[in-house]
Amino acid sequence: MFALDRCAKATIDDDIGVILRSNKKIHGWHEVFKKHLGDQMVSARYSYDEISPFGTRVPHYDYLRETPVKILRYEDAKGQQFRDVFVIADDVLMQDPNGMACFYVGVTRAERLLYVLYQGKKPAFLVDVDPDVYETSDTIANIGF
Repeated sequence: MFALDRCAKATIDDDIGVILRSNKKIHGWHEVFKKHLGDQMVSARYSYDEISPFGTRVPHYDYLRETPVKILRYEDAKGQQFRDVFVIADDVLMQDPNGMACFYVGVTRAERLLYVLYQGKKPAFLVDVDPDVYETSDTIANIGF
């Protein structure tokens, strides 16, 4: 898996964000990354909505600790920056009415390198991007969650 290979080369000084759609996806990727990178190199942020006394939704975050590789949801990436970012663009995100806004948040978190990972056909919003500004690869494998 491309993202895992890149993150395996991370040092303690790296700052890599892996941005996904849901807590369930975060949990799956976190388990795989922990297995291959070790617990000291990767952490995940899970977000759970709580209801305030005023009836509004309040995000509650469980961010394990500061590590070189951080896995989090699109919504939780707002206001954060990472040196390198992996944005996972899946079909469900792209069909969601708020999907484009979430995608925008994800792609604007990168300071240096941005990787957009998708499976199958190129997402419609990437079709108009000038091919001179990116590289493509067909060698990325699906890990199945």
